[in-house]
Amino acid sequence: MPRYITKTKSGLTISIRGDLGPHCCDCADAADNLCDYPIGGDKTCDRLICHEHSNTVAKNMHYCDAHHEIWLKENKNFYPKIVIASKKKEPKNENKTPAF
Repeated sequence: MPRYITKTKSGLTISIRGDLGPHCCDCADAADNLCDYPIGGDKTCDRLICHEHSNTVAKNMHYCDAHHEIWLKENKNFYPKIVIASKKKEPKNENKTPAF
């Protein structure tokens, strides 16, 4: 039986067993999207990516991390003009004292 590892919105990592479809190419989570980056000849990358590894560049258009980096370099002026769902990354604070 397939096993998937995913994170909840609160950041908790959980393991799920069952058939949820194909795995993400970058992690053990279920793939939610295919990379829509054009690679020529009316074809797209089609890399399987989960929600965490999907970069939304337009409505119903997602790029994998590698193609998103290329797209950002090619579209420096265009990127701020569209609304993009971004991943929340909290800064690391190594000097934090644990509360007991």
